[in-house]
Amino acid sequence: MREKNSKFSVIIAIIFLIVIIIMGIVKARNEFKNREIQANETMEVVEQNESAEKNTIQETKEENKIIENKSKIIENTNKVEQKEEKTTNNEKQEVEKKVTVKSTFDESAFVEGHLEHYPNFAEQYATLKIKKIGINAPIYFGATDEIIQKGVGHDSGSYFAGENGTIIMCEHDYLNNFKRLGELKNGDIIEIKTDYGDFYYEVYDEQVVLETETDKLPIQKDEEILMLYTCYPVKDMEKTPYRYVVYAKKI
Repeated sequence: MREKNSKFSVIIAIIFLIVIIIMGIVKARNEFKNREIQANETMEVVEQNESAEKNTIQETKEENKIIENKSKIIENTNKVEQKEEKTTNNEKQEVEKKVTVKSTFDESAFVEGHLEHYPNFAEQYATLKIKKIGINAPIYFGATDEIIQKGVGHDSGSYFAGENGTIIMCEHDYLNNFKRLGELKNGDIIEIKTDYGDFYYEVYDEQVVLETETDKLPIQKDEEILMLYTCYPVKDMEKTPYRYVVYAKKI
């Protein structure tokens, strides 16, 4: 009887041990699952944080880009405004210059609208000044090839400054003085400085004409108009049938 009770106790102990082992395995498995779930949740949180951080960085980049673009727009706007202001100031200065620049001369140097004393042929009697293109050249009476090798030639068939008629002057295109004549635009100022006065002329037209088109350089006595011409196009000493003419009125 005692032997049977002993065996029964052993069986119960074994069953109890098995139950404990099974419960331990189940508990360990549950803990492993919980840890796996926690790890996944942690990973999701990390991924969400990384995604949020990336979005924040992207948003920051976009905001910086927007700020940068705004800065560029403001900078460009300021540049345009400064350029417009500079242009306006330059225009104002040009207007003021035109207002203040006026021909002045000694009226006693004229008799009945003509110079009392004309210069000798081939004599230098004046200076041509055009600030815009850097001209400060001697003017000689006459327009022979020899004369215009030295400076600006004054056509002897045209009028003089102050006589209220057409003034025609020329020079070779390959010389320094008239090489940049084509840069003059309407409104630019030309000065003829003589010993009897300073005369200013405002450019109002430019034309390319044939050498034979003498009607494009008409000599008249109704208005004081200065015509400067040279060969066209500017090609060293090469001869050409064309002439580049700048027209200007006395102011």
